[in-house]
Amino acid sequence: MRSPGVEVRPLRQLTDEAEFNEVFLTDVFVPREHLVGPEHEGWTVANSTLSHERGVNPRQLVVHVQLVEELLRLAVGSGAYDDPRLAPRLAQAYTEVKLFQLHNWRTLSRLAKGREPGPEGSLLKLYWSEMSKRLHDTVMGVLGPAAPLWRGADGNPGDGTWQRSWLYYQASSIWAGTNEIQRNVVGERVLGLPREPRPGAAR
Repeated sequence: MRSPGVEVRPLRQLTDEAEFNEVFLTDVFVPREHLVGPEHEGWTVANSTLSHERGVNPRQLVVHVQLVEELLRLAVGSGAYDDPRLAPRLAQAYTEVKLFQLHNWRTLSRLAKGREPGPEGSLLKLYWSEMSKRLHDTVMGVLGPAAPLWRGADGNPGDGTWQRSWLYYQASSIWAGTNEIQRNVVGERVLGLPREPRPGAAR
């Protein structure tokens, strides 16, 4: 990353942080000892990396288990369980996080047997990113009128934990490959559907 010709431009997020970057490479020389995989096979290495990133999500699993536990504590304190509009959404949030846990275990079982995560990892990424948005919408419903305020996880004035989390996970359907890309991968590589025609290709 410190080689001549490498330029990193931070991308500012909704949270006003910059955890992601654009990286521009201009005539960058890569010594042979720094190659990862065979020369000219970078796309194969990148795809393998992405399949592991999408198929195994221990960080997101831990984060969402913590989030749903905090959400349920918040719901107890606010009386949201007695609201017939919110109670089913709370149950759905808990159930979906448990399903996410089971999907992770399935992928880890594949790896333990020496198998690759496979394109099915796109299903998992698609699932948890949509699940996360629903969970955070439920959080905002439980916070109620306090939702727009920069408040802590307990609903009292604080560090804005929930609001930052809501803003952060609005991007979950974009990072690690957009959900539109994931649907294409699932359709073509899992379900065996025909590939989309390329622009200019003969029909």
